Amino acid sequence: HGSAEFAGDAEAACCGRLWAAVMQVLRLYPVSVGVAITGWGAMIGLSLAPEATCVTGPDSVDECLHSASYLVLSFLLGALLLMVNDAAPDLVMLAFSVLLVLSRVITDSEAWAGCSSTSVLSIAALFVVARALEETRTVETIMSPLLGRPSGNGSALVRMCVPVTVFSAFLNNTPIVAMMIPVCEGWAAEAGLSIKILLMPLSFASMLGGMCTLIGTSTNLVIQGVLSEAV
Repeated sequence: HGSAEFAGDAEAACCGRLWAAVMQVLRLYPVSVGVAITGWGAMIGLSLAPEATCVTGPDSVDECLHSASYLVLSFLLGALLLMVNDAAPDLVMLAFSVLLVLSRVITDSEAWAGCSSTSVLSIAALFVVARALEETRTVETIMSPLLGRPSGNGSALVRMCVPVTVFSAFLNNTPIVAMMIPVCEGWAAEAGLSIKILLMPLSFASMLGGMCTLIGTSTNLVIQGVLSEAV
């Protein structure tokens, strides 16, 4: 009896939180909720009267909306409402593309056909990895003991350029430079160095490392994609 009461209380609490979340959405986005309800209600009404959505094709064959069509329209309405309410457009479109693939409305190749090359997807994945390293301060943690306290400008350049070249061979060189600039600024202030002598060699070292591997720079990935399509 006690377990049944506990389950009932838990269910009531869950329903209460769900209802509070729904009411909060209604208060924050009343217009969007109204548009969503109206649009989805209209699609449900059209699905109940399929002859209203049929047109005669060039071969005198009736073409009608089917379940996948209504699903796409629902996703489109949801994506537009999310973007109107300041959701990031790139994340919204990526999420709904994945949903269309999972619902088998489109294939994998159709989902990524908008990208001119698969190399573009590889570049995007490398930027995600670089952002994760930036957020976790991994590069700064690794570089700090390597940089140390140089005895002069030549020693400082060697300490900086060698690890940067190695990192750039396995990560896209652009985010590597972006992550290293604040590290170099702090290091230069602590070691009494001029930041002016570090920034240009930092860029050259990242480009050198990027040319060593296929994934080191976006240019190599794009050229590889063009060559694959040409062969």
